[in-house]
Amino acid sequence: MARKKRAVGREKAQKRVRKRAKPRPKKKEEKPAEQAQEAQPTAEAPAT
Repeated sequence: MARKKRAVGREKAQKRVRKRAKPRPKKKEEKPAEQAQEAQPTAEAPAT
């Protein structure tokens, strides 16, 4: 049960990251891309 709850939390975090990264331009600025990459490991860290 605990595992499933953690997985759900990770999915929600990833969804948030995707939503945040979507409206931004593709390769004009590299800062938003870096933020998205940083947010994913932090979302996975509590799950492990």
